[in-house]
Amino acid sequence: MGALVLGILLLVLSALLPNEPVRKHALESASLFAMSDNMLGVRNDSRYVRQDHFTDALMAEVAMTIDKDRPYQSVMLCNFPFSGDPVGDLQQQANGAGADIPIRDYARYWHGYLVWVRPILAYANWSAVRGITLAMLSLVVLLCVALWANKKGVVYAVGACAPILLCYFPQAGI
Repeated sequence: MGALVLGILLLVLSALLPNEPVRKHALESASLFAMSDNMLGVRNDSRYVRQDHFTDALMAEVAMTIDKDRPYQSVMLCNFPFSGDPVGDLQQQANGAGADIPIRDYARYWHGYLVWVRPILAYANWSAVRGITLAMLSLVVLLCVALWANKKGVVYAVGACAPILLCYFPQAGI
């Protein structure tokens, strides 16, 4: 129960940050998202193209549209402009358009990400969000390797962390 209350409190505190720098850096991130290639996916034996930065663009847009005058409602309801193309929506807003984009709610499992996304976007664009996330993941992996090496041996530790190193880090740009 305490973790839930702490999480909600941190979300509300992040919503109290000034909106203008967050908006500026979120809109800067639109060009970063637009420059990326789409990824080829496979679902039920059929191929499709999906946006590489779909969720990142959604998170940037959610962070940008938080109403600091209604922080609790804003972070819990998560209403923001969404037409189904979050990268395009961000680009439209970056160009001063986007007033006709319908308002939707899109709270998802990653919603708690706002706790660190908004503070980072107050000072830098999405590249910093990725860099800090990668640094945090790296520290967790190193901690796991150290703990497992101490308990079960180095070979076990490296074997247990190899899937993370081989799967996640290449996607993060390493």
